[in-house]
Amino acid sequence: MKQKSLKVIKICSFSLLAVLMIFVLTRLFTPAWTGNWDYRKSFESFYRLEDDSVDVLAIGASYGGAAVDSYQLYEEHGYSAYNLFSVHQTMVGHYYWAKEALQTQHPKVLLLETSYMRHEKSQHNENIRKSYDCMHWGPNKIAYALALRKADELSSRTLSYLFPLYLYHTRWAELDERDYEIILGDVATATRGFAMRIGRYGTEAEPYNGITVDASAEPVTSDNNRSYLKRIIQLCRENGTEPVLYTTCTDSWSPGAHNAISEIANQYEVPYIDFNESALMQEIGLEYASDVTDDAHINYFGAKKVTGYLGSYLEAHYDIPDRRNDAAASAELAAGLPGYHYEQENAERLFVTDPAEYFAEETDSRYLVIAAGKGFSEDLSAEQKEQLRMLGLSDAVIESDWKNSCYLIMTGAGSDVEQIEETEEETFLSLYDTPEGCDACRITVSPYSTSVKIKEQECAAAPDTLNIILYDTYLGETADKIALYASDGHFVITR
Repeated sequence: MKQKSLKVIKICSFSLLAVLMIFVLTRLFTPAWTGNWDYRKSFESFYRLEDDSVDVLAIGASYGGAAVDSYQLYEEHGYSAYNLFSVHQTMVGHYYWAKEALQTQHPKVLLLETSYMRHEKSQHNENIRKSYDCMHWGPNKIAYALALRKADELSSRTLSYLFPLYLYHTRWAELDERDYEIILGDVATATRGFAMRIGRYGTEAEPYNGITVDASAEPVTSDNNRSYLKRIIQLCRENGTEPVLYTTCTDSWSPGAHNAISEIANQYEVPYIDFNESALMQEIGLEYASDVTDDAHINYFGAKKVTGYLGSYLEAHYDIPDRRNDAAASAELAAGLPGYHYEQENAERLFVTDPAEYFAEETDSRYLVIAAGKGFSEDLSAEQKEQLRMLGLSDAVIESDWKNSCYLIMTGAGSDVEQIEETEEETFLSLYDTPEGCDACRITVSPYSTSVKIKEQECAAAPDTLNIILYDTYLGETADKIALYASDGHFVITR
C-alpha cells in the first residue's frame, strides 16, 4: 500500500513538474511583442496591481493606448487610472480584456475606445495575438480563443491559440533579453500603460477638420461589433462600473461610424464622446497635422488635450475618489512619477527638430551619448563646434579633421571616459565591451556605413553621416537617435 502511495506521489509530482515546465516555456517562447508598443509589459504590470486599486480603467486598441495618459489623470485630478490596450485589438478583445480586468479591479469608470467599430467586416489577422497572448491562462483566455474561432473561422489554428507553445516552439534561436525580462519579472511600465507616441503627421497629412454629425447617415459597423459593444456595456453595469465610450481622432472616420456607436449609446443611456466632431476638435484645440503622429494615432501632445478633456468630463459627471488624499494609494502612485516624468522628458526631446534648440537642451547625466559615423564633408564652423560641445563631445574630437575619417565616441552617464578611434580605409571598428549602464551594445563603423546596435536593435538613424544616440541608463532604453548633417555652416537633424 505504501509503495502504491509513493507511486501516485511520483506520478503527481512528475505531472505537476511537466505542467510547470510547459507554463514557463510557453511564457518564454511567446514573443515579447515590444517595439513602439510595449504592451506585454503593460499587461503584466496590470496583473501585479493591488486588487481594487484602479478607479479609471481605459481599454481599447492602439488608438486608445496613445490617447489616455494615466498619470496625467492622477496629477490633474488624483485619479488612479490604468490604460490597458493592444495593437489591433478588436471588439472581441475589448470584451474579454474587460472581463479579465474586472475580476480583480472594480473601477468607477471604464473608458472604452471605439474606433474599431467602423469595420464592417472582421479584420482579424496575426496581430490579434498581441492582445490574446498577453492574457494569462484561465477561463477568459479559453473563451477568447473560442470567440475568435467563431468570428473568424480559425478552426485550423485554434490549437495554436489554446496552446501557444505549439506555434512558438521554434523560436528558441530568436530568444533575446526582452523575452527573459518577462520571465524574470522585469515588467515595470513607467506610464501605467499609456503609450507616448512621437512625431507629427505634419505636411504628410491631408487636411482634416473632423466630421459634422449627420443623423441621416447609415450606421457603419458589423453585427459582431454591435453585439460585443452591447456585451461590454452590460458587463460594466453588472460589475458596478460606468462605461464611457469615446473615439479618437482619425481621418478614416465617418458620420456613419459615429451613428453606429451613438445608436447603441443612446439605447443604453451611456455617454459617447467623439473627438472627430469638428466642434469638439476646435474646443480642445486639436490640430490634425501637429497632434497626431500618423493617420490613426494621437501623439504625445494630442494625448494631453484628449486626456485633459476626458479628465474634466469625468470630474463633472462621476464621483471618483481623489487618491492624492489617500496616503497609501498616493504613496504607491507617486512612487512611479519619477519614471513617468523621465518618459515625458524623453518624449518632448524627440519632438525637437531645430538644431539650435536641440543642442541647447541640457544632456542629463543619466544619458550615455554615443556618437558614431562618418566625418563631415566640410570643416565645422565655430558655432557647430560649440553645439557639439553641448552634447559632451570633447575638443579632441571636435578639433579633429573630420573630412575622411570615422569616429566612435562615448561619453556621459556619469563617466569621464571617452573612447575615440579613427578608422583607416576599409577598416571596421567594433566595440564588444559593454558600456556601463548600456547592456549589449555593439557599434560598427566604417568609411562606408555605420551600425549601432543596442540589445540587438539598430539605433543608427543613417549609415552615411554622424549618428548621435542618447541612451537612457535610468530606463535602460534608447531615448533618441538622430542623424546629423552639416551644410553651409548649419546642422540639419533627421530621425
